[in-house]
Amino acid sequence: MTATKDATTDRLITIDLNTSFNFPTPRCTVIGNIGQLGVDGMVSSLGELFAMTHNGKLLKLSKTTGNGTVLSTGGPDVYGAASPTQLN
Repeated sequence: MTATKDATTDRLITIDLNTSFNFPTPRCTVIGNIGQLGVDGMVSSLGELFAMTHNGKLLKLSKTTGNGTVLSTGGPDVYGAASPTQLN
């Protein structure tokens, strides 16, 4: 999520589905800055949170701080992600 027009980083947020439609209650809570722009395609797998960017980076996100660690670059432009619910 990017909260401002001139953002320098995307942010990891949580959304409380019990209050997100109750105005003026805050709709989300910011966990922290990811440190990258164009973050999309988040997926949780095996207890970890991963994200891909529009310029081909694979990130591992901290669930407590939001910080994104670049695991690889040069991948495809990504605008979504999915993970199997069970691995064999």
